[in-house]
Amino acid sequence: MNDAFAALSPHDGFLITKANYLSDFDQRVLTLLYQPLMGVTAYSLYLYLWSFVRKQAVMTDRVLHSQILSILDIDLPTFYENRLKLEGLGLLRTYQKDDEVGRLFVYELYAPLAPDAFFKDDLLRLALYQKVDQHQFEKLVKETQLHPVTKKDFKEVTKNFLDVFQIGKQAFTHTTSSAEQAAASMTTKPAQVPAYSQAQLQTFDWETLKQFVWSGGHISGSEIDQNQAALFNLHQFYNLSEIDLAHAIARTMNVADNTIDMPALERVVLQEHTEKTTSLKRPAQKKQALTSAQEKQLQQKGYSEREIQILKETADVVPLDYLQAVKEKKHGIVGKGEIYALRNLENRYIFSDQVIAILIVYLVNNYQTITQNLLDRVADSWIQAGVKTGVDALNQIRAFKQPKQKKQPKHYTRNGRPTRQEKLPDWAQDGYQKQETKQLSSDEQKELAASREAVKKMLEGGQS
Repeated sequence: MNDAFAALSPHDGFLITKANYLSDFDQRVLTLLYQPLMGVTAYSLYLYLWSFVRKQAVMTDRVLHSQILSILDIDLPTFYENRLKLEGLGLLRTYQKDDEVGRLFVYELYAPLAPDAFFKDDLLRLALYQKVDQHQFEKLVKETQLHPVTKKDFKEVTKNFLDVFQIGKQAFTHTTSSAEQAAASMTTKPAQVPAYSQAQLQTFDWETLKQFVWSGGHISGSEIDQNQAALFNLHQFYNLSEIDLAHAIARTMNVADNTIDMPALERVVLQEHTEKTTSLKRPAQKKQALTSAQEKQLQQKGYSEREIQILKETADVVPLDYLQAVKEKKHGIVGKGEIYALRNLENRYIFSDQVIAILIVYLVNNYQTITQNLLDRVADSWIQAGVKTGVDALNQIRAFKQPKQKKQPKHYTRNGRPTRQEKLPDWAQDGYQKQETKQLSSDEQKELAASREAVKKMLEGGQS
């Protein structure tokens, strides 16, 4: 959070320009392939920034960041966090300068990669494979595949440009200056591909890896160099040492030509990582089942039946199994990224299984999915709050919701007078339940009928 306020202020201005064009198909690619990686907030931010693009950005068009925060209903740290996601995915480049007005940012937008380039990129492909399950990954590949005509059974009879259009010879020798300017002005930048820096790549001992793969499978050093980014990916994602990676390469290599089979390598590494984290045994935990006395005490303190039910059902659960059950209730699936994030938290041994299960309920109900960043952020706040038990976790959720209910900001008109706050009717309030209609007695029904008859006669008399 401190990084966000140090790097950015709501009063800083910004301009937006585009490096290339965004088509309808690009937006479909963004939804299918990029949205699972960036999340809905970054997705909304990206599309909103595109709506800001003007034909030509000038300094006088600068807009304050507070406008984006207000329209998207997010705070500054959330904006900054999601801006970094767009930068990391190659969808945004950020430039900064200080002038007499203040600090100014220029956001240069890039269209997403085409599907073929996306799936050929090691970083993006592996990140997506981790985020969704294998069935969904294969479905996305099929949805974005092209099926061009094969020339095996067909003879091409397509005409070229000059076969169809007649262009005079003078057009080739006397090109007008305006036409030349038009050609020169139509410049675009290629789509950005996420990549590791040389400094990051140098943290890995490539010579050791080359020695091991040569001795274990006669794989050449040039083969390692060609797949360097993908191999470093696996090292980063799964914390593999040079020896671990060499053994995995040897088990999955193409024995026919001594080359690396990258898809097979990725599958095996992911499978072994999942099995390894699943087999890790957590320390024995004291069961936290509620006694009837504790349940009664919680009721007296104002805990709802739903809260008490959550404490009961999370008293003796395995977090991953519980996540699966919660997702199934909402007709969802557990992604590989969620499993990875959850295992990371479990293996730190900072929360009991019950606390993690309650954290799962909170995140899935409020954010639909669990990401490593979101899980770390909430877990960190719970650690600082001293959450130890399931009741502590519920209290922390209550404390988070309470300020939103208590603080009602006052709204003022331009002349400084407070605006009238309309009270919502009962039926529009959260948690409203329709009251049962009370049945009238026979005497009350007779009295109502007599009143209606009297009103009817009065109206008929007024018309005559």
